[in-house]
Amino acid sequence: MAENVYNIGLQIEDSTGGDLEKYSAELDRLYSSRFVLGRDSIPHVTLVQAQTEMEPQKFWEMFAARGKQAVKLTMAGICVLPTEGEDIWLEVPVLRSQNLEMLHKQAVDLAEQVGARILSGVGDAYRPHVTVGLINRTSLQQIFSTPVNPLRTDGVKCVPYLALSGPNYTVGEILFK
Repeated sequence: MAENVYNIGLQIEDSTGGDLEKYSAELDRLYSSRFVLGRDSIPHVTLVQAQTEMEPQKFWEMFAARGKQAVKLTMAGICVLPTEGEDIWLEVPVLRSQNLEMLHKQAVDLAEQVGARILSGVGDAYRPHVTVGLINRTSLQQIFSTPVNPLRTDGVKCVPYLALSGPNYTVGEILFK
């Protein structure tokens, strides 16, 4: 049986998801982003990336049995993450909270329990964020003039999901929620 790479994460369900998609589209319009929310991925925060042969429904049922509850998140600012090449990823950091930490731990514990290979950061290396763009470094000096309304938002409603991971760990289609 082939192994799948799964993303257990939090889908941004309220109007903030749409605001983030608009911001990402504006980055594309202004700076020719090679990653656009709504086109390449849904707005989400990853809890864990895991590679396993387990069927998605079974994997989701095991996670959901641990208690899948919606959480409120706080997004704050923008993070610029250089690649080894000429590009930079643009991310909206999500502040860590007790509820987010608990869901992250549940997802990691499940992946470890089923013997999955964990591909994302865990524990102190876990960096919750929403990716909004991938642009060339030469655009960096202009990026901070782009309107940033969705980048400081409190109480964003997010719900757990399971999806197959796409290129660059994007999320296109949610399998279970």
